[in-house]
Amino acid sequence: MLTISEYFFAGFQTTWSGRYFNGVELLRHYKNFDHPTLKPKIAAEYQSVSNHKAHVQAEVNQVQSLAQKAGIVMMPVPDFPEAYFSWSRMCYSGFGDRLRESTPPGIAFRIGYHSGGILASMRLLSVILNVSAAVVGTPAFELQWKNAAAQIRQHQQMLQPAANMANMVPRAPDNLRIQLAEPLIETAGEIAGAETDFSNDAYLLLLSSKVRHIVRDFTTLIEKLEMEV
Repeated sequence: MLTISEYFFAGFQTTWSGRYFNGVELLRHYKNFDHPTLKPKIAAEYQSVSNHKAHVQAEVNQVQSLAQKAGIVMMPVPDFPEAYFSWSRMCYSGFGDRLRESTPPGIAFRIGYHSGGILASMRLLSVILNVSAAVVGTPAFELQWKNAAAQIRQHQQMLQPAANMANMVPRAPDNLRIQLAEPLIETAGEIAGAETDFSNDAYLLLLSSKVRHIVRDFTTLIEKLEMEV
């Protein structure tokens, strides 16, 4: 049996670990693209994303350990993006099928899962904005932006019912609703709906910096909440 904190941690780390796999999936398609300004920017972003690999592998292993402790059968630890996406879906169904939405563990897991999904997609948005500044004037990554923004909205829509449930269920982790879910729902709507001007490199870099700061602030908060739940 896991604690409420462990269920929250399992949910959050399942999707937050996607910040590495999402970045690799995007950047590897352009890594060898011969463009004078884009190529060095892609290389720099790829190195930045790759620096998270060891940490992400540790996070994934922790989720695997928690799943084993809860008696949930999982597929092997993913090494590449395609395997990660299957693994994360299996995590959600494995934990989600056991945890009713109206129970404190189910609420904690879902708030963690969808919060991690929002923040991982925001991290990808900042990468997209940075590489877009290398080809300013050409909306080369507009589709990727729209896809990442759609992922944010999807997790935002799923996070809201979990937050509502935390407000109604006795002994639910209401601090996750007050301190994390509700502020993140509002911020997710702001970022996913942001205007993107692909003709202005200063704007792209400014928005990227804003998104990175948002991700940093929320992940710092989550580290604190994991100790309090």
